[in-house]
Amino acid sequence: MGFIMLHHFRVSNYKSFHEPVTLIMNPVKSITKLKNHVFEGRSGYSALESAVIFGPNACGKSNLVQAMFRSQAYIRQGVLQDAAISCSEPFRLGLAEDEKSLFEYCFSTEDNIYTYGFVVSKEAVLEEWLFKDIGDKEKLLFERSTEAGVQKFKFSKDLERLYGDMAGELVSVKTLFLTTTGMRNAVLRPAWNWFDNTLVVIPGVPFLCRDLVFFLNEYPGFAEFLTNLLLCCDTDICGVECVDTPPPEEVKKRAQHGLEKMFPGCQITEERFLELQTRHEQFGGDRVSFKLDLESDGTQQLMHLAPWLYTLQQRPITLVVDELDRSLHTFLVQEVIKRFRDLNQQSQLGSQIIMTSHDTNLMNAEMFRKDEIWLMSKDITKASRLTNLAQFKINSGVNYEKLYLSGRVGGIPFLDDSRFTDFLEDKASPVTQSSGGI
Repeated sequence: MGFIMLHHFRVSNYKSFHEPVTLIMNPVKSITKLKNHVFEGRSGYSALESAVIFGPNACGKSNLVQAMFRSQAYIRQGVLQDAAISCSEPFRLGLAEDEKSLFEYCFSTEDNIYTYGFVVSKEAVLEEWLFKDIGDKEKLLFERSTEAGVQKFKFSKDLERLYGDMAGELVSVKTLFLTTTGMRNAVLRPAWNWFDNTLVVIPGVPFLCRDLVFFLNEYPGFAEFLTNLLLCCDTDICGVECVDTPPPEEVKKRAQHGLEKMFPGCQITEERFLELQTRHEQFGGDRVSFKLDLESDGTQQLMHLAPWLYTLQQRPITLVVDELDRSLHTFLVQEVIKRFRDLNQQSQLGSQIIMTSHDTNLMNAEMFRKDEIWLMSKDITKASRLTNLAQFKINSGVNYEKLYLSGRVGGIPFLDDSRFTDFLEDKASPVTQSSGGI
């Protein structure tokens, strides 16, 4: 089985990104340290196992993950005909507002490299393309453009025979061609499967992994895996299980409302709600059940990452996590990364992890290569820029964390104490007390 991995992701004119910004997952050849962080494909390509993005608040780190999250959801699910295309959220601080957003992925699967991308406005797909590397050149599988409001398609010979002039009738102006045909067509299916099964994006808002209950029910080994992970991380949890409980009233109402919209007059007759609960041991040895929302935010973060760590043993994934360090001690963050790498090395399937972080302890030459460390900052136009640490000439033995915190490579907040000081001075005035009472 070939490795399945991301080589680059490019985005422009989405939220904080004006000009094209590219996250590159290919190794810099001159860097020889941590060679085990590089996977070599059978066709001669190579890709890095990990990438970590640092930067101040509001610099665009979360927007990069959101761009991947929303574009993947659009590829997999499409959009309702009367709804706006959600991944079109243009940069709003430019001199001339451009309504078009671009997304492009380059990835390898089944020993082939594909480049897939699209350009959208809120109302239509303007461009779409899919290329496949054949030796030292690219083969066009399909290309879509829009001229004077009319969609035009170009296909490879095998796809031309299938779709030809029918493509414009097959897909609406708001739907991607890959979304419509990817599952059913053998030529396009490898690319579709990468977005549907391999890419896993966890955005920055507090997230709940719906697969927790599913994994506990479907995979007998997952409960033991999760318990061992939580014990290893000193959470004091000695067991997990799914328990049948009455569904919360708001869940029942929402489900009933949805059922009635689809089938007027129908009522929910069976009430079954599986709830994940943890077990803690009392001082005397008895075990006490806890609902998940009683656990700390850090413990919940670990639990929601666990299914994807477990998955590494079965299939390769490209895991993208915004703020991996959210609510986690720096030792636990390092432990999660270590567990990811250990499982990845054991399986040899070629999984990747891409994360954003504020934990500068991760800026460690023993944990990441220079080409795995990225810095996000804003330029004079307020647009986000992404820079790789390998672009800087850094002497051997230099501490990456100290170099970063010194401000010499950018990507740190510049604090203006004078603004707050002036504010306090403006507000500082004698307090006049009234002699009257109430």
